[in-house]
Amino acid sequence: MKKFQWQAKNEKVLYFSRQEWIHYILINFLNILIILWISFFISFVVYIFTENFNISLMLFVILLILAFSYMYLLWKKTYVIITNKRILKFVRSWLFSEHMKELKLDQLNEVSARKQWFIEKIFRTWNIKITGKDKENVIWFQWVLYPKEIVLYISRLRDYIIENPDYKVEDIKEFIPRKERQWKVKNK
Repeated sequence: MKKFQWQAKNEKVLYFSRQEWIHYILINFLNILIILWISFFISFVVYIFTENFNISLMLFVILLILAFSYMYLLWKKTYVIITNKRILKFVRSWLFSEHMKELKLDQLNEVSARKQWFIEKIFRTWNIKITGKDKENVIWFQWVLYPKEIVLYISRLRDYIIENPDYKVEDIKEFIPRKERQWKVKNK
């Protein structure tokens, strides 16, 4: 499984997920329109000064490639990790905006899943809300596949860790969706 920068020596990554790309595009739709408009405007200004359509078009394409590459990089740097000790959410948005949220498993109060949008039903994704004991510390996993299984997994993991404080890290298995587990059993 993946490793991350602030991972402790006795900490095992049990689940890693990124935001679904379609959700990321929908959330950043306004940003995408702004990028398109700015790229078009700069290309138009270059066309007015140079009167060369090819240079203007090439500049437009280069600006779009750079902008969308940067948005892809931001998407790659936004993810959720569940370990045997805590739940972490890393969010990177725009140039210098970055934050991390952490919730220790023994401090969990409630884990729930819900779907709000019609489009979430189409893509079979839900939002998972994880609330700490203080009810102020909340982590959202948005547009997650297998939400019910993840909610049950987190709840059982929390209960296991609380009931067995001297557990071995090797005893805890990584999250694997039921469909993948069944597929592995069939293909053995």
